[in-house]
Amino acid sequence: MKLSEFCKYASAALAMKLLMAFVIGTSAAASDELKSYQIHGFASQGYILTDENNFYGDSEDGGSFDYYELGLNAFWQVADTLSASGQLLVRDAGETDDGKLRVDYLFLDKRFINMDAATAGVRVGRVKNPLGFYNESRDVIFTRPSILLPQSIYLEGIGVREILFSSDGVQLYSDWDHGRHHTAFKVNFARTDDVSDQTRRNFFGGTGGSGGGSFPGFSLDQMKISDLFFTQVMDEVDGGRMRFAISYLTAILKADFTSPQLPAPLTVSVDSNIYTLSAQYNAERWSLTSEYSLTTTKFGFGGSESRLRSDGMYLQGEYRMTPVWTGLLRYDMAFSNRNDRANSDARDITAGLSWSPNPSWVVMGEYHYIHGDNGDSSLPNPDNPGGASNRTNLLAVMVGYRF
Repeated sequence: MKLSEFCKYASAALAMKLLMAFVIGTSAAASDELKSYQIHGFASQGYILTDENNFYGDSEDGGSFDYYELGLNAFWQVADTLSASGQLLVRDAGETDDGKLRVDYLFLDKRFINMDAATAGVRVGRVKNPLGFYNESRDVIFTRPSILLPQSIYLEGIGVREILFSSDGVQLYSDWDHGRHHTAFKVNFARTDDVSDQTRRNFFGGTGGSGGGSFPGFSLDQMKISDLFFTQVMDEVDGGRMRFAISYLTAILKADFTSPQLPAPLTVSVDSNIYTLSAQYNAERWSLTSEYSLTTTKFGFGGSESRLRSDGMYLQGEYRMTPVWTGLLRYDMAFSNRNDRANSDARDITAGLSWSPNPSWVVMGEYHYIHGDNGDSSLPNPDNPGGASNRTNLLAVMVGYRF
């Protein structure tokens, strides 16, 4: 990303902040119903350098600056039991995200139970999806443990953030205190929706009539996601010293391809069910986190079906050396076919360091060694249209600011 483009987006974010502050401030003076509001924003710029394969841009050729995030979010407490939240986002991630302005989430939150020890309510709109520990907070660098999240759980490299992070639909939620425990429950029902052109390309590559991508000679007519359902139960013990969660996701993707040689479209379907187990222990200066994911996928192709089971997990340690310096070590592994682990593995060994001199700034750096017989599955397909080798050394640096 050029410096002039970054300044343009940063200026736009600041202008949005001032405009919203003026509008909401004017409304506050005119209406007693406006209880409170908050406006926050963030900007982060990354640099990625690889020795083989590309990751978020042309990272082999001197490194890539094609990874940045700009966001502006607002919270409005309309009444005692009614609030509204939303976020505008600009995100560029090489060929997997296009840097266009979009609504990242936007929902109304109505609480039906609002007590000190228990709450319950419903959120309607574009709501965040609960998955593991970090999916709902993956949008801001300050709220994730590393620049790149573990691929085995969050599918960081393959360009499906649009589907995983938030969905148009309804979320039912509740949480309650009991003894040493605080337990939270969420369930999301999403509507059937079209998949964006960007995510289509991330899945299938170029699918024009010229014959590029995963299906040479075919054109991708449409792609929809349906039966999208998320649910999660999370339990925290002793104020978060220990955290445990189980998450479940199911979704059906259907894509129709057309070709002059066929009388009718060719339908490809992907029906996935994902179970994720999460555990974390937090001490004063260090944290230990592990998550495991099991995926069962049914593929449909022109009337035939096949099934595949895959899984993955990571073990991550964080050590807070000082109030401003934190170190990270992580071992991440994924198996695209759990019945043939020897020939379907991808592993990512990560070492990272972050420096946050004050609450408004953070600088992160991390090194990844990605390898394995399935090592190219961790890498963005659109950034590597000719295929990827199974060994990659990756260096990532990101600077983040928030207000």
